[in-house]
Amino acid sequence: MSTTRTATDIRLNRRGRFFLHGLPVMILAVLITAAAVFFGSTALTPAAASGDQAPAAVETHLVGYGETLWSIAGEIAPERDRTTTIEQIGAMNSLTDSELQPGQLLYVPQFG
Repeated sequence: MSTTRTATDIRLNRRGRFFLHGLPVMILAVLITAAAVFFGSTALTPAAASGDQAPAAVETHLVGYGETLWSIAGEIAPERDRTTTIEQIGAMNSLTDSELQPGQLLYVPQFG
């Protein structure tokens, strides 16, 4: 009978299999998620949003009672197409609909 053990003689229990296989997979998943969050958030910043005509700067607008995207677009860029301005505001703020709440803070383009 041989007293030396080879690598094929080792049997892993449940915890051993987890550390050998599961832990590296979980670490890889965390790293991929962290990279996606980091690169996704830098790509979606208001300064990176672009439309047909890129704004010269970005400013904030506090939504007042009764204000709509249409009225805000007319207020900040009266000489430009309101539909395009509304699309830019929506993209800059990740808006899914046109509903605004009084007191809501919006990023809006500032055309110079």
